[in-house]
Amino acid sequence: MYRYFRFLFFFVLLLSVSAAYSQDYVLTSEGDTLRGKITALTSSSLKIKTDNKKTVKLSPDKVLQLYDNGANYLSRQVYHKQGNAWRFLRVVDSGAVNLLTLDDGYSPSVSVSSGVFGGGMMGGLGVSLGSGRGKSPAYYVEKGGENTVLKDVVTRLMAGDSRKQEVKEILLSTMGDIPEIADKINNASRFTEKTLRDLVYDYNDIAGL
Repeated sequence: MYRYFRFLFFFVLLLSVSAAYSQDYVLTSEGDTLRGKITALTSSSLKIKTDNKKTVKLSPDKVLQLYDNGANYLSRQVYHKQGNAWRFLRVVDSGAVNLLTLDDGYSPSVSVSSGVFGGGMMGGLGVSLGSGRGKSPAYYVEKGGENTVLKDVVTRLMAGDSRKQEVKEILLSTMGDIPEIADKINNASRFTEKTLRDLVYDYNDIAGL
């Protein structure tokens, strides 16, 4: 009987520790940290039930960062044809260059724009790549210290050599300072989600961040 209760005690303790470390949180633009359970999340809104049982709704412009069920999200301003807008972007890879994705069905425009915004933790240039089937996930790359609106360039399939060249120029402006990565970008015959992931991973590996 003693062994049974001892096992039960450690099992409950393990569950409690696990729950504490897996707790969701939201870091607001005002510097507050909300802890609890995120009950709803899209690219343009979130709802969190805090530890004191209060439900709080927030838009991306009011948030710097959030952690939801093991995934890390950053709030960034992105460009699309209706104008610049704040969105929650999931972190795919992080380091000297961050790879972010807007993966809740949002399909960005093909238009290209640039701009500067304030109040963010980081900024950069962006590239979105998709499979061409239905709504495509948007991918963005950003480099610390460059406070520019994140831009999407390609939404679905490449539209000829001119579109591919645009992608190369954006990637080179972000990761072209490492010759090995610049060569991979220049020699790429096509860009896919895997291509972009590999480029960012290799860049961060070489940069040591």
